[in-house]
Amino acid sequence: MRLPSMKYAENAAQKQIVAFRGLNLSDKTQDGDIAAAENLSVRRFPLLSPRMQREPISDYTAPTAIFAWGKLIVVDGTSLIYDGETVGTVTTGEKQFAVVNTKLCIWPDKMYLDLNSKEFKPLNASLSSVADSQAAFTANSLTMSPNVYATKTQRLTYAYGLNSYSITTPYIKTYTGASWSAEGGWTLTGEVEVSPTSQAASIIGKIVMLRKTDISGDWQLNYKSVHDYNSGGQAHHDIEVDYSENNPDGFYARVTSCPISSYNGYAMYVYGDVTFEVVSAIHPVPDFRSYFKVGDRVTVSGSADSGRRADRAKVVAVAANFLTFPDGTFSSAGTDTAAITIERTLPSLDYICESENRLWGVSNADKTIYASSLGDPGNFFAYDNVSTDSYAVAVGSHGNFTGICALGGNVLCWKEECLHKILGSYPAEYQMATYQYAGVLHGCSKSMVNINEVLFYLGTGGVYAYSGGAPSLISSAFGNHRYSAGTAGTVGTKYFLSAKEGDTPSLLVYDTLTGFWMREDDADAVDFARLDGNLYLLSSDGSVWAESAGVGSESVTWSAQLAPFFETIQGRKRYSRVFVRAEVPKGSRLTVEYRCDGGKWESAGTSVGQKDDTIFFPVVPRRCDKFEIRISGRGPCAVMELLREYRVGSEV
Repeated sequence: MRLPSMKYAENAAQKQIVAFRGLNLSDKTQDGDIAAAENLSVRRFPLLSPRMQREPISDYTAPTAIFAWGKLIVVDGTSLIYDGETVGTVTTGEKQFAVVNTKLCIWPDKMYLDLNSKEFKPLNASLSSVADSQAAFTANSLTMSPNVYATKTQRLTYAYGLNSYSITTPYIKTYTGASWSAEGGWTLTGEVEVSPTSQAASIIGKIVMLRKTDISGDWQLNYKSVHDYNSGGQAHHDIEVDYSENNPDGFYARVTSCPISSYNGYAMYVYGDVTFEVVSAIHPVPDFRSYFKVGDRVTVSGSADSGRRADRAKVVAVAANFLTFPDGTFSSAGTDTAAITIERTLPSLDYICESENRLWGVSNADKTIYASSLGDPGNFFAYDNVSTDSYAVAVGSHGNFTGICALGGNVLCWKEECLHKILGSYPAEYQMATYQYAGVLHGCSKSMVNINEVLFYLGTGGVYAYSGGAPSLISSAFGNHRYSAGTAGTVGTKYFLSAKEGDTPSLLVYDTLTGFWMREDDADAVDFARLDGNLYLLSSDGSVWAESAGVGSESVTWSAQLAPFFETIQGRKRYSRVFVRAEVPKGSRLTVEYRCDGGKWESAGTSVGQKDDTIFFPVVPRRCDKFEIRISGRGPCAVMELLREYRVGSEV
C-alpha cells in the first residue's frame, strides 16, 4: 500500500524588533544590550546615538578644581577665578566647596569668598602681638597693637645762626603705605619729603622708614640733615647726615606726635620731638575688626600668666585694637609683654557640605561630626543654648568617614560600612541615627550627586541610589567589574560618573529615567560643574571641557557592540537576517559590521550622509551558533531600530 505524501512547507518567517538597551558588562545579557561602547550617550533612548560634543576652554593654565554657583569658579594654580576674574590666592590641588549665605567656603584652605562683595578672607583668624610689645588685660578686656614693637622719641633740630648765614634743616620722607617681603624688600607708596620742624602737622599718622639697625639696637628714623651756610662770600649746601638703607628686617615707624619747641625761647633754634611706634610689617595690620566680630569664640594664649589666657571666650565688643569679653574671662589683670595670640579656630575637617545655612563637616582626627553656627561658617564652638548655636557629636563606629552631604533636610555622614544621619532643624533638636548600609567608597566623596532628592554614589559594591531607605544597587550591569576613585556630576536626570577600573578610567553615564548605563569614553575627571544647563569637566591632565546642547567643533567617533545573538534555541537552529535602520545626517558616517562565532569582523555596509536620509543596512550572517553586530560612526547619527527576521528549523 502506498502512503499519501505531504507537501514540504518551510516554517514561516518570524520578526523581532530588538529594542536598544544600555551598557551590560555582566554575563547575563539579552537582545539589545550593549557589550562594549565608546562615546555613546543615553540622551536619546530608545535611539542609539553618540555623546555630546565637547569644547575645550583654554582660559586656564594649570586648573585643579572647578565649581559653579551662578558663575564658573576655577582654581588655576594658586589663583581663585570667579567668572573670569582672579579674586584670591589659594594653595594648589583639589578643593571642596560649599556655599553658606553668600560665602563660598573653600576647603582645605579654610578660606571664603563673599559672592556679593568679592571679599576673600580666611574662615579662621589669628592675630599675634610682637614680643616686648605691651598687651593690657582687665577682667573682661584685652588691648594691644599686634605689630607695634616699641614706642620711641627722636629729636630733630632746626638751627639758624645769628652772626652769619647758617641754617641746619632736618628732612624725613613720609609714606602712606608700606609692605615688606623677604624676597622683594620694601614696597612704598605716597612718598613726600618734609621737614618735621616746619611741617609737623603733616607727618602725624604717616609712615616713616627706619635706618638699618638690629631690633635690639636704638631705633633711629631714616632722616637727612642739610647745612646751608655762607663762607667767604660763597654759598655752601652740605649734607651732614644722609639717608641710609631702610631697615631690612621689615620694621618701620608710624608717627604719633611731633610737638615743636625752641631752646630758651630762641625762635631761631627749634626742635621737634618726633614720637613714633616701631611697627613690624611682617605682622598683620592691627585692626581687630578685620579679624573678629561680636559673637566669635576666640582663644587667647601666649601669656606666661595663666590668668591672662582664655579658651574659646565669647567676643562681646570689638574696636580697632580692643576686645571685650564677658566679666571674669581673665582672672589676672595687668600689662603683658609676651607675644600674645588671639585665634578663632576651626576643627580639622576631612569633608564638608552645606545644609540649612550651616557648614557641616566630619573629622577623622577626633571621630566627630561638626556644624557651624547658623549662617556663620567661621564659628564652630558657639554654645549658648540658642537655636543659632554650633553643634558637635562624636561617633564610635568603625572606620574613617568617607564623605558628607545633605539630602532632604538631613545631613548624611558616610563611612564605607555605615551611615550616620543627623535629623532635626536646630542643635537642641538634632538627633543622630546610625545604619549599617553599604556606604561611600574611600576616595569617592565626589561621586555623591543629588538628582531629584535621590542620592547617587559609588560605594563598596558598585553604584547605589539612596532616597531615605536602604540604598539600592543600580550597577548590576557592571557584572564583576569594580570601580574606584569616583567623581560625578549631573545635568538634567543624567548621572555622570568618572571612575577607574584598576588604572583605566571610564566616563559612565546613568539615565535615572530608563535605568540604563552607557559609556562615553576614558575621560579621567577630577571635578564636574553644572552651569546654565551645561556640564563642565575638569580632567586630571588639567584640561577643562564644556559639554553642551549646542553644536561644537569636535568630531565624535563612536561605536556600539551589541551583546551576542544566539542561533540555537531548545535544540533547534534558527536562521536570521538583521536590518539596521538609522539616520545619517549630511557629513556623518555610519558602518555596520558582524561576526559569527567569535570570528573576524565583516562589513555589512558603510554610509556617508549626503542628506538627512533614513538608511537600512541588511545583515545576513551565515549559519552559526551566535553572531554579533557592531555599529560605529563619526559625527551625529541616530540608530533608530534593529529588526531581526528569522526562521526556526526542525528539531531533527
